Amino acid sequence: DPSSEASASEDKDGLSNIEGNVARALLDSYTMLNKAGIYTPEDGKKIAKDIAISLRANISYKTYSTDDIKTDSNVSYDRILAYRKDLQDALEPLLGNPGYELELFANYIESKDQKYIVMLKTAVENYREAVAQSASIAVPKDAVQEHLGILNALSEFGTIVEKMASHADDAFAAAALLQTYNTGEAKLLTSFNSLATFYRLKQP
Repeated sequence: DPSSEASASEDKDGLSNIEGNVARALLDSYTMLNKAGIYTPEDGKKIAKDIAISLRANISYKTYSTDDIKTDSNVSYDRILAYRKDLQDALEPLLGNPGYELELFANYIESKDQKYIVMLKTAVENYREAVAQSASIAVPKDAVQEHLGILNALSEFGTIVEKMASHADDAFAAAALLQTYNTGEAKLLTSFNSLATFYRLKQP
């Protein structure tokens, strides 16, 4: 949970606290095992590994519901084709992304060249624009759930990339965000796969 210090610095997700939380978890585990007289260096390594595997960053991001989008009662195949074109146009900013975000992040970690952070921030702006444009189009009512899935997945993923750019120099936050990135990327792929399935089922 974010501390008052994190809140004061607008770190509402408490990412700057991850290092301290990990250290406390390790210390608490060591203290408990040591008091019981059963601590070994192997236990310490196992605990550290378990913490690393489970490390996640909880990211706050804008979520969308049916109240946030315009719906259309026309669910004909022609209307679906028009919607697909509208969505493609709305997502066009993503074509301007300067590269695969994970690769850009890895390049920064290796080189510390700020140009990679600038590129990540460019991608963030493209995600924001794509989300805003996608939220403004009219959606056939039988495609609403698929559309919301894409909107929320894009919103989350763009926010994750934003946090990666902001916390790239914090090893613990970066490690947690990488785990979260993988989860967010999987959600994004799933959302688009769901829409693709919807399109196939609508074919006459």
